Amino acid sequence: MKERRQLERTIFDTPVLSQVLRLISILGLRLAGWKIEGDLPNADRFVMLAHPHTSNFDLPLMLAVSFTFRCKLHWIGKEELFTGWHRPFMMWLGGLPIVRTGDTNQVAEVAHHFENRNRIALAIAPGGTRSQTREWRSGFYWIAMEAKVPILLSYLDYKARRTGVGPLITPSGDYESDLVTMRSFYNSMEGKYPEKT
Repeated sequence: MKERRQLERTIFDTPVLSQVLRLISILGLRLAGWKIEGDLPNADRFVMLAHPHTSNFDLPLMLAVSFTFRCKLHWIGKEELFTGWHRPFMMWLGGLPIVRTGDTNQVAEVAHHFENRNRIALAIAPGGTRSQTREWRSGFYWIAMEAKVPILLSYLDYKARRTGVGPLITPSGDYESDLVTMRSFYNSMEGKYPEKT
């Protein structure tokens, strides 16, 4: 219960600090040459695809974009990131730990975070890791299906120095068909390390 309350209070809930960080984020992104595109959808609960994800730099950049959009963002991270003193800090940054073992139903575990929350944006990298992958992992899709929420396509396109949000997809239950639509949106985009995209 204590950890659940901790998950509810993130850096985005700190009134003065969140406003200061929003201004810093807007200014920093502009000075770094990033163009911010799109608008948040009129939806209170959704899975947000974070793609391409090829670098540790993606997390601070994603948080900066979230502040710009005034979007209280949560994200999934492996349990190892949440050990010792890192745990409360990573949760304050919006992190939600997940145990990567064959003994747990990770889809149900993550979808559980949508229960009893009126507003939640949960970022998931479909590639799963920063390593090169040929195929997306389908977990994000089945999490959205189980939680009965749509999927928002967000992006960090290092090639064009643009970031933002695209369309909101309502999963039909036909993963292969919906996957074609989603992947086509990212066709021309590159992560920080293109060889891993």
